[in-house]
Amino acid sequence: MLLDEVEIDSITLLVVIQTSAMFGCLKLGLQLHQIVIKFNYCDDMFIVNSLLNMYIEVGSLELARELFDANPTCDVALWNSMLFVYIYIYMCVCVCVCVCVFNLLILVTYVKRFVFN
Repeated sequence: MLLDEVEIDSITLLVVIQTSAMFGCLKLGLQLHQIVIKFNYCDDMFIVNSLLNMYIEVGSLELARELFDANPTCDVALWNSMLFVYIYIYMCVCVCVCVCVFNLLILVTYVKRFVFN
């Protein structure tokens, strides 16, 4: 598009950002973020939320948090995205702990039943 001198609009950016998130391509996402800055789409909350979700989907919580903190006007969608990722991480940690405790209980039961009897 840039080579053909076709102007980039917000819809095009949204689609390409979402596609980069879908393919898990952080490098492309970072380049798209630079295009967002260059073409002054930083105030478009749809674009910002799309970037935030892209960073979350490619596993870069640090960049998502930096984008969230740098945005002076965080709307409900941005807050929901950040809350979701923190709750998701917390739940994963809780699930892992629960599985470990469950496995430990099975092991203790096994040891009690077969080793000490």
